[in-house]
Amino acid sequence: MDELTKEVKVQVEAEKGEARERSGVADAALETESEKEGEEQMATVFKVKGMSCQHCVMSVTKALNQLEGIKNVQVDLQQGEVRFENPNAVPSDRIKKAIEDAGYEVIPA
Repeated sequence: MDELTKEVKVQVEAEKGEARERSGVADAALETESEKEGEEQMATVFKVKGMSCQHCVMSVTKALNQLEGIKNVQVDLQQGEVRFENPNAVPSDRIKKAIEDAGYEVIPA
């Protein structure tokens, strides 16, 4: 192998190493971003009594969506639960009041 070929191989290997380092930094940034998203997606669950139909689902969903900071409301009629994200830490008593004002009972956990 001549000197020019060796020099080119060394340069290529060095560039590959730099690319791996940059990739590692990017991977670490993606992991950090995913962790943040995971934290925000922690679901809060309330047991709710009195829901029996799609109208109930719409009423509870609307009541919770009117609270600033509540996201991704999901009502499960069979389980009698409402699940949502609360990234702004809306107080539980405000959430409970919104559900009760809609005509349903929040069951303590």
